[in-house]
Formats: sequence, C-alpha cells, structure tokens
Amino acid sequence: MQKLPGPTYGGGAYISTASVFEITALHTAGRLQFTMPVERWIRESIDRWLVATAREHNLQLVTAERRILDYASTTKLVRVIDAST
Repeated sequence: MQKLPGPTYGGGAYISTASVFEITALHTAGRLQFTMPVERWIRESIDRWLVATAREHNLQLVTAERRILDYASTTKLVRVIDAST
C-alpha cells in the first residue's frame, strides 16, 4: 500500500498495488480518464513503491531516475547508486 497526498497536511489515502492495476485497466478500457498521461501516473506510482521498498528494507537502489536521485539527495532517507553516469 502507498499513501496518496491529501488535501490537508497529514491527510491522505492508501492505495494497494492491486488497485493501481485495476485503475490502469479501467483507463485502458476507456472507463476512467486521468488529468495526466497514464504512463506518467504509473511511472510515479512505481517510483514511490521502489523507494518505499528500499527504505523499508534498508536496501540500496540503483537508478537513473532523476526524481528518485533528487529525493535521495534531498532527504537522505534512501540510499541510491546513480546509474545515469
């Protein structure tokens, strides 16, 4: 499960990986529309899942994803190896 941002500080909702799959299937079938490209929405969800897993298990994450590298540099909450170099 991952926490989605809420409208107020400390608020939010949790969403499971299975829900992400179902939401993607609904979008693909044309029954659900997004305000951003579905590929971006999925990518951001996967990035959050990877970072959360690395943090939970104290693992080092190998990535070239700029958002993850910036997050790691700023927060120092996840250990990363920059694969873009």
